[in-house]
Amino acid sequence: MGRKPMQAPHTVGSSNSSSSSSSGGGGGANESSVAGCALLVAGTTVGAGVLALPAVTAPAGFGATAVALSAGSCYSIVTGLLLAEVTINMISSRNADAAESSSSSEQPPTSLTSIAVALIGGGGAVAVAVPYLFLHYSMLVAYIAKAGDVLGDWTGLPVAPAALLFTCGLGGAVYVLPDGGVDRLNGALVAMVGASFLGLLAVAGSDIDPARLGTAHWGAVVPALPIIALSFVYQNVVPVVVQRLGRDPAKVTSAIVLGMAGPLIMFLLWDGAVIGSAPSGSYIDDASALAAAGGDPLQALRDNDPVAGLLIEVFAMGAVATSFLGFVLSITEYLGDMAATAGGSATCATPEATADATTGATGATTGTTTGAAGGAGAAAATTATVATVATVATPGATGATGATSFAAGTTPEGRVAAEAEAQQGARQRNGHEARPPIAAPLVVPRFALYAAVLLPPLCIALVNPGAFLGALEYAGTYGVLSLFGVLPPVLAWLQRYGSSDGVPPAAGRVEMVPGGRPMLVAVGACGAAVIANQAHIHLTQLAV
Repeated sequence: MGRKPMQAPHTVGSSNSSSSSSSGGGGGANESSVAGCALLVAGTTVGAGVLALPAVTAPAGFGATAVALSAGSCYSIVTGLLLAEVTINMISSRNADAAESSSSSEQPPTSLTSIAVALIGGGGAVAVAVPYLFLHYSMLVAYIAKAGDVLGDWTGLPVAPAALLFTCGLGGAVYVLPDGGVDRLNGALVAMVGASFLGLLAVAGSDIDPARLGTAHWGAVVPALPIIALSFVYQNVVPVVVQRLGRDPAKVTSAIVLGMAGPLIMFLLWDGAVIGSAPSGSYIDDASALAAAGGDPLQALRDNDPVAGLLIEVFAMGAVATSFLGFVLSITEYLGDMAATAGGSATCATPEATADATTGATGATTGTTTGAAGGAGAAAATTATVATVATVATPGATGATGATSFAAGTTPEGRVAAEAEAQQGARQRNGHEARPPIAAPLVVPRFALYAAVLLPPLCIALVNPGAFLGALEYAGTYGVLSLFGVLPPVLAWLQRYGSSDGVPPAAGRVEMVPGGRPMLVAVGACGAAVIANQAHIHLTQLAV
């Protein structure tokens, strides 16, 4: 029931995973079933965001909330299908190019970052990384704040020490335990979430007042939209689903639609049980009073029924803990990879390979027999580099070109120039002249990575212990709706109509979302409108 780890954008759906992808068209030997991928979508969708739904949707009433949840699930399906469309077309195009050139050295892009870079350019990585990091840190703030509240009720500790205890305890467990231990811990927490949710439905369902379920205050729906969008996030696993289903559009569509049906039903039952069972005459009867007081229907249910209160606390702690585990693992891996990439982005060859590549470049410049040595230098640089960098690859490639113009070095002038350049290369190898700077990938200590992940959200949660709903709202507005609301139609538009890397019609491009340009504009405009509305509200609050 807890959210699975949200992998870093550049590693989601990696081709080294168990997912299948043949270089041709459809399937592979290890394809998963539609049902299995639907469960992956459903398991990724259900997370701690469900805890905030009753509080933000109660002012709207269950009738309006049911419509908003249904619309939110449809919107999430559409954006997921757009990402699937872009992924399928991109992989098919790259595979076709590889087949024509009889080369399979470059893996097709299967991550959101690689696709964004291919369609948008260098700014695509920023367009993914910024909302990704904002989303993860905001969610960690929300989880720590909520856990401090619940753990404080259980132990009698103040909220701040309880939040510190949760962060150090569970964060320390992730740091110390091996992968198998973390999986077993997560499995126990998932079982706790499932059992408490079923028990809560049984307890609260017996007290539901059907009259409450028809209440609808449509104007109160808009403020709940960011949390609703956050509750239906699964798009980060779309590239994995595409690979596992052999890039079959019909199967991918079925997996996404079926996978979203389960969470929608669960959220409707959850919201209906909490709102519909609130005691008569409580503040939940007055939408304006509830909004003004910042009331939480879960608190009303806890106060009215001790058994339901205990189940709510167990459910809340389990949901927060499972989501916390996944987000900590994901962002830790992402920051580590980011540091390694940044550290190795200058020059990454060994001294010997760099000297050989320099000699290769020299041979290319003169076009003499040294050009043959340049080709060898390029090979040495290629095999010895820690990470491929243009400053190393370019000399090697030019050296190979020099080898093809071997005849140019048969003149006396060419031989003299070749000897001079060879001597310069020898001096560089012997340390007589400056060599290009060598930089190995930056390896950040594991403890430092975990500190960078846990300390900032912990500090924010300690300063603002009531940050749960606010952090989720910010994550839904500026993280989810940017990354999985506005970006998918932009990528689809660029691939269909405006990108040089787009798949031409002859390559068999698929369009999994009908409606053409108007549909893409509408999908992007919906996400942008919610972001703009919430930004206006937040700026107004800051100005007061």
